[in-house]
Amino acid sequence: MNACNLTAVTFLSCEFKSIPEMSSKADTENSRTVAKAHSAPLRLCLHFLATVLLLLLCALFAPVFLTILLYRRLLSWTVVWLRPDLSHMLRGHGFLFLRSAVHVEPQPNILITIRLGELQLYDFERVKATIGTRLVYAKPVLGQEKMQVTGLVYPELQQFCVRWSGYYFWKQEPDFSLNAHVKRKLLEPGEELHKIQREWVLEPLPECRSPWQVLLVEGPGLGTHVHILFKVHHS
Repeated sequence: MNACNLTAVTFLSCEFKSIPEMSSKADTENSRTVAKAHSAPLRLCLHFLATVLLLLLCALFAPVFLTILLYRRLLSWTVVWLRPDLSHMLRGHGFLFLRSAVHVEPQPNILITIRLGELQLYDFERVKATIGTRLVYAKPVLGQEKMQVTGLVYPELQQFCVRWSGYYFWKQEPDFSLNAHVKRKLLEPGEELHKIQREWVLEPLPECRSPWQVLLVEGPGLGTHVHILFKVHHS
């Protein structure tokens, strides 16, 4: 048998071998198509049942949510007449972090540390006055006076949270003074600043006080530097 005949036989054998493979692939695709066609009504039925269940849940819980929203709005409107000593209602994200034991147990406070440069440039009274001017007693800029009823940019820095009718409201701190919120501490040689930070941030906040404090750490343990620690509650 010559080379031409061998080539023809090899070609024919490849052709005959590929025919079963092509037929099996076609059968597989046909079976998949048939399976999809049979499962389409089932998927449609499941989608319909899920939609009906969602609508039923909405119809069941919608009156509850609407009642809560109306009650919350009613309290916001009537607090001016029923409790004139209270300010605005606490927002939702602050309510999540506020618990009844805020003045008893350690709370999720925010700690901010600022390191000042030379000790010669540091003045405690000046830092305290700057905190009062820039934050506590800051006035709204021109054009924002109507946005602040109290006339302050951050009125909550002079207020604390009280619970009334199931919700928390801000209340003016009696006899507010910066001396109750801004304090200083002397760091002796051998003391660690990180230990003071850890212990101070976990201390419960004083009751009937606005939930923020400032601690100025100075002394020989820090050399020629001063650290200002800000502790603010999430509310």
